[in-house]
Amino acid sequence: MRLALLAGIGGGLFAVDRATQPVGFLTWAGWLARGYRRRFLDSPSTVAVVSAPPDYGPSLAACLAEGWNLANAPDVRGRRVLIKPNLVDHIAGRPTTTDARLIRALVLLLRQRGAADVLVADAPAFRKDPLPILDATGFAEMLTTLNVPFTDLNHDDTIRQPLRGNFMPGVDHLHLPRTFVEADIVISVPKMKTHHWAGVSLSVKNMFGLLPGIKYGWPKNLLHQKGISASVAALYASFPFDFAIVDGVVGMEGDGPLFGDPIPTGVLVMGRDGVAVDAICANLMGFAPGEIAHISFMAWAGLGLADPARIDLRGEKLSGLRKAYAPPPQIPLG
Repeated sequence: MRLALLAGIGGGLFAVDRATQPVGFLTWAGWLARGYRRRFLDSPSTVAVVSAPPDYGPSLAACLAEGWNLANAPDVRGRRVLIKPNLVDHIAGRPTTTDARLIRALVLLLRQRGAADVLVADAPAFRKDPLPILDATGFAEMLTTLNVPFTDLNHDDTIRQPLRGNFMPGVDHLHLPRTFVEADIVISVPKMKTHHWAGVSLSVKNMFGLLPGIKYGWPKNLLHQKGISASVAALYASFPFDFAIVDGVVGMEGDGPLFGDPIPTGVLVMGRDGVAVDAICANLMGFAPGEIAHISFMAWAGLGLADPARIDLRGEKLSGLRKAYAPPPQIPLG
């Protein structure tokens, strides 16, 4: 136990140094205490890994339902469910966005499970008009066919929301879209990608897309300036989503999140603990979670679990699905 505590202190000094701006002792000690409790005393996190057809074919719906059940997904009966895909931008030939066929299968699954209302929303990082992205990616047709509303979070009404955890000193609140704040259940559905600043972009980093461009610009430069890891931790600590489904059917390697290359991976990864989901995804991509600054920092600070020994992994074995993703060309800034 004493060795574990010393390791936690040492790991924390390293994690804080590479992930955040300087903070006071009480803040650091609070992170340490929460991280210790989360790693050693709380229940393990459940993550489901299921194979999926590489062409997003007809069996995708069954694969999604299998993972949903294995991962103990939330009860959506009578709830208003917000699906948050990654619609950062469209570049022909690049797997930049969550695939519309996965979102279609998810909408149908949620309706089958009794959701009262299902909507899709995002705040694309580079374009002030999302319609070209929706048209080019098949989202517009899918949403029209299923009669699913889409909210452009860049221009939604905003509500001031307090931040928790002091992960971004000097910033005590954010203005978040009303559509997100008023949803009963939020599901993060990112594309499995490398990222030239964050190392990887997965379920937690996907929530950068909540931030309205009318407040924070295109892209969200305020948070980038505060540090990727600090900003991601602040968002997740203050506004956690309820469930994650990572689209790793066809991922992106190399110069992500926009100019990387497709890498067929044939997998969906799901769970309630976004840190654990992202740690498993990083492993599937050929990276150690400790190599990814924001994942290692959030795990240390008690926002989730990244230790495989503390993750209840269900479904497929990782060894049969793991790929060697080409890393991003730049050193992650953390």
